[in-house]
Amino acid sequence: MRPRAFPATAFCTAAVLAAATPATADDVRLQTAHVDRVVLMPTAFSHPRGTFFVSDVEIALLQAGYAFADGSQVTISTVPLPEDIGLAPLDISVKHALYMDDRVQAAVIGSVTGLLPLDGGGFLGRVGGVITLCATRACTTSVHMSTNVILGGPATIAANSIGAIVRLSERTSLLFEADVTIPFSVAVAATNGLLVSGAWRFGSRNWGLDLGLGVSDAQGAVIPFFAATHRWLP
Repeated sequence: MRPRAFPATAFCTAAVLAAATPATADDVRLQTAHVDRVVLMPTAFSHPRGTFFVSDVEIALLQAGYAFADGSQVTISTVPLPEDIGLAPLDISVKHALYMDDRVQAAVIGSVTGLLPLDGGGFLGRVGGVITLCATRACTTSVHMSTNVILGGPATIAANSIGAIVRLSERTSLLFEADVTIPFSVAVAATNGLLVSGAWRFGSRNWGLDLGLGVSDAQGAVIPFFAATHRWLP
């Protein structure tokens, strides 16, 4: 018996239906290497499990990280300094998703950070959380809200941020962000400040590039922003 031949229209119909199936927020993690941040603030997304990534933020800040589970990743950051300065800045952050949905994601972040003498020193802890809200299942437009508290005793400081990502095309997006630092004591009152940033994002599954400007309330200073990431997906 001859095998039954399926008409070409059946395959065309299947292809159209597959293309029409809306992407989900889970797919967003594959679309750009900068899925885990807006400008400076984090999003509730992490990289796909098994992803290794490296980033360069503002030229001087170097980062490397690994997504050890779906919704969980660790990031190590440092600023290389000459050895004769005698300082070794280091930050280790772990992000873990508490809730993942096509429209709502929530994650907690725990960190230790310090600017240490090479012959000894100590770290300060940081704890925070972030919520991401997607306007559509494909998350082409998203709003992000985060808070991060530096646990420094009388020098405790909270950094609160709100940001938005608007995707313009498969490889470009617009970024908006406002960051406010709030000191919890007079001793660190000078850390109070506001930074408003905007940037263009270019990227693909394996690389990301953000170029923008930030305006600080400190005498209206304008700060150029640059961030580049390359990642190796599993």
